[in-house]
Amino acid sequence: MRIRIFRRMMVFIQKARFRYRCFKLFKPYNSGDSAIHDTLLQEIVDFLISHRDGFNTCGQIKVYYDNGQTQITALLNEAFAIYASKVTFATDVYPAKYRLFQVADVICTLELVKTKLLENGAISESEDRFFGGIKNFKKNYLKPLSRKEYA
Repeated sequence: MRIRIFRRMMVFIQKARFRYRCFKLFKPYNSGDSAIHDTLLQEIVDFLISHRDGFNTCGQIKVYYDNGQTQITALLNEAFAIYASKVTFATDVYPAKYRLFQVADVICTLELVKTKLLENGAISESEDRFFGGIKNFKKNYLKPLSRKEYA
């Protein structure tokens, strides 16, 4: 049942009109909360600035975050301050209520598995079973997802 739901989500991801960017941070290179905050803030702001033409064409930018971590909430507020007049933060965000929020969870999961694969050359046994092996994971999940990623 889980794999059927996951596959349906992948079909939705392929058909939906959106693009994403996943910001990854490797803790061993960024020790301490302030270093992590500063590194992520710089990456997000650099991304927003480099894609400002696209963001400037938007009438409104809506950020969906469930406020799960106060540090991330503060980070997003700081990063999106450059678009302050266009940005609103959604309140009461629940995964069951927003499909794109669920898509973000799927993307983060796939990006995590991809990172493990690149670092270790392998994935866990349960991931291997779920995705049908590394070859299927790359073909059926990473390749379609890569079409949605900002360069």
